[in-house]
Amino acid sequence: MAEIYRQDKTLTIYRPEVPKPEIGSKGFLVDKKGIFELEIGPCVLRGIACTHSGSGVFEIYDGYDASVGVFFPKVGSAPKGAPNGRRVFFSGASQLGMWTLSVGMHHGLTVVAHGGTDGIPTVATIVWEANPMRKKPVLIND
Repeated sequence: MAEIYRQDKTLTIYRPEVPKPEIGSKGFLVDKKGIFELEIGPCVLRGIACTHSGSGVFEIYDGYDASVGVFFPKVGSAPKGAPNGRRVFFSGASQLGMWTLSVGMHHGLTVVAHGGTDGIPTVATIVWEANPMRKKPVLIND
């Protein structure tokens, strides 16, 4: 696992392997603070079901690979219209509910849960469609 400095805390980057089911969408339960890189490449964010408001902030970005330092570009440093790191969803503390979305992502799907009181995370299930045309990336050592 890698770590990235964000605001006043160091967050762990998680890259869970979520296989595409034969029927239905991919889903993942975020139940702790951190950076969750859920999908590489184009995908569609379908919905967010927040079941515990916790404390802190819950954000979703069109981007992937926060560890290389290009995921969260500084203001003015990214080319105009660059989608990598573009925030597409924000939820502050004390927001419960189900958000049905159909947001297309260019680079990937990353969820950031941070801030607030340690040990009291926001809990939400993220639902998305993976690009059915994308093949699993080939690793150099394979």
